[in-house]
Amino acid sequence: MDAEAIQEIANQLGITVDAVTKEVIPAFAQFETANYIFGAILFGCLFALTLTLTIFFIKKGIIEKRNGDLNQDYDSSLYFIIGAIAGFCATVFFVLLFCSISSIALWVYYPYGSFINYIFN
Repeated sequence: MDAEAIQEIANQLGITVDAVTKEVIPAFAQFETANYIFGAILFGCLFALTLTLTIFFIKKGIIEKRNGDLNQDYDSSLYFIIGAIAGFCATVFFVLLFCSISSIALWVYYPYGSFINYIFN
C-alpha cells in the first residue's frame, strides 16, 4: 500500500497514520469478513434449498409424465416449469455464494488492499 494513500485516509478520518494501519483497517476488515461470511452462509442455504426444490420438481414431473399417460386431461408441465424456475434461482444463489466467498478471501488475505479498493469504490 502506498504511504501517500495511507496518509490521505488518515487525514480524511482525522486520526494518525499509525492508528489507521494498526487499528482501523484490521477492525474494518474483520467487520467486512463477518459480513461476507453471513452472506456466504445465507446464499449457501438458499442455494441448497433451491437445488433441492429443483431436483424434487424435475423428478416429480418425470414421474407424473410417465404415470400421466393414462389420463389425457392431466398436464405435468407445471412441475417442469417450477423446477426450471428453481434451477434458475439456484444458479443465481450459487453465483452470489461464489462472490461472497471470493470477497471473504480478499478481506482475509489482503485487508489493506481491500480497504483501499473499498475507499475507491
